[in-house]
Amino acid sequence: MSPCPAKKPAIKPAPAEPGRAARSGFTLLEVMVAMAILALCLVPLLGAITQAMRATFRIERITEASELAQNKLVQIEMETLAEDEGTEEGEFDPPYENYSWRAEYVKRPEMQLLEDNIPELKAMEVHLSVIWPEGETEQEVTFTTLLMQ
Repeated sequence: MSPCPAKKPAIKPAPAEPGRAARSGFTLLEVMVAMAILALCLVPLLGAITQAMRATFRIERITEASELAQNKLVQIEMETLAEDEGTEEGEFDPPYENYSWRAEYVKRPEMQLLEDNIPELKAMEVHLSVIWPEGETEQEVTFTTLLMQ
């Protein structure tokens, strides 16, 4: 038979400083300081996240409004231009019923000069606004284009 392996001596903790009991863990003061540091870091971070979410929401609304305006401008281009200046308003069909539009037709003097020289030409400047509610206020994006027929 083989002899028993030698036992390793047990590791003993270092003796505590004289006059102090051995301690482990954190004191209440250390925990409070750590919590204060954490709170100071989290408050601005949460504010930044909230602001980023608001900006994302606003960008989504502006993107939708831009797409609706582009579609409406194509629709206006396909219609016959009116002879006189004026304004038209309307609402979009579902699922965009929260959005409305306003088109303002303006004839500039230089356009009238073109029409006088080319009788079959009709030209009009169109300002198309898409409006939607956002909180307590209304937001809008406006696009301007020159239409000729």
